Amino acid sequence: MTKTEDNIFLNRSSLFINEHQKLEIMRNLLYILALLIVIGWAIGYIGYSAGGLIHILLIIAVVSVLLGVIQGRNS
Repeated sequence: MTKTEDNIFLNRSSLFINEHQKLEIMRNLLYILALLIVIGWAIGYIGYSAGGLIHILLIIAVVSVLLGVIQGRNS
């Protein structure tokens, strides 16, 4: 094998992540999603234009944070 072929195989192996890294990524995504939903809720609460939908978004944000906390405790 040439040096270029060796580098290709090394780069392919770096694409795989383990289960712990997957859990960390998903946990971070849950927190980001919850933060965006809370920000949207706050804007909607101040703006009065979205009605009851904003409160449903707040409930979804709280549930996603709780899921992240519960899953974090189990891992």
